[in-house]
Amino acid sequence: MQQWPTLCKVRYVATINLFVLLSNTLQLISYAALGQFSEENLLYSLMLSPGLPLKPCPPPFGCCNRQHS
Repeated sequence: MQQWPTLCKVRYVATINLFVLLSNTLQLISYAALGQFSEENLLYSLMLSPGLPLKPCPPPFGCCNRQHS
């Protein structure tokens, strides 16, 4: 039986996040069609959005090039 290649944790999480980003971006089309884009809604979204982490992940998660045992 063929074995699928494995991804390290960081690359897997990045792939999932990219998928979520793309699917959420596609939802913007339906929001625009329903007329839910207003300056007030966008300002609330900006105000309530979580802060981005400003420092890199700590070591066991900071690198994908390690060999896992």
